[in-house]
Amino acid sequence: MKKLIIAASLMLAALGTSYGQGTLDFFNGNPINAPVFDTDTTTKLGTASGALANLYVGAPGGSLVAVGSPVPFANTLSGAPNGFIKITSTDRARAVPGMAPGSDVDVQVRAWKGAADFASATTKGQSITLHLKLGAVPDPATGIPSPPTALTGLQSFSLVVPEPSTIALGLMGVAALLIRRRK
Repeated sequence: MKKLIIAASLMLAALGTSYGQGTLDFFNGNPINAPVFDTDTTTKLGTASGALANLYVGAPGGSLVAVGSPVPFANTLSGAPNGFIKITSTDRARAVPGMAPGSDVDVQVRAWKGAADFASATTKGQSITLHLKLGAVPDPATGIPSPPTALTGLQSFSLVVPEPSTIALGLMGVAALLIRRRK
């Protein structure tokens, strides 16, 4: 009997640690329906665009960090870009390291193209910041976790390119500072 109790305790402990991180459903398709658009604000991103997206999560009011690897965008069955993240069902549930199930978090979807990551891209865009509660909270009665939290409230957004005039204005400011420094 002691062996049975010890084995059951170990199994429960293992189950508890496997669900120690909260999860989010990284998908902007059905039922969310928030496609991402290219810089013209009408063309949906697809496979040929070369655009990538990733999920950024953090404590409320804190900085957001990437969770998982960036993924490309998908096309419809007929081949048209659909603006939805191309992700397999096994990769959709993104575990959020260091955040327990049921934790409140700030979440943002960021998309970009022309670079390996969001920070170095010049053509990029981001969603509004969502305030969500992480899923995968085990049901007290069954011990079965809830599904990952959907990105409820996510809205469509577009990629943007910095205006050339903004870049020129910044360069003129730097030049003015250098000239002033010489005097």
